[in-house]
Amino acid sequence: MLQLGPLKYLDNSRVLITGGTAGIGKQIALSFAEAGANVSIFGTNKERAEQVIKELDANKGSDDQKRSEEHTSEL
Repeated sequence: MLQLGPLKYLDNSRVLITGGTAGIGKQIALSFAEAGANVSIFGTNKERAEQVIKELDANKGSDDQKRSEEHTSEL
């Protein structure tokens, strides 16, 4: 996983990652979720987005944090 260093200041922050279903965007989304942020991703592939959401929820710092969200668009 991408190592972004100490990100504890992201606890309970909301972040939106465009291109969050693959590559660098996905790794950044996973790192932010691990650091405690509530992550929303935007991508063009619904199936990949659903899979990333499962991974994001598994990486959450605690169970009481909000569920991650997906947003997809067809080109």
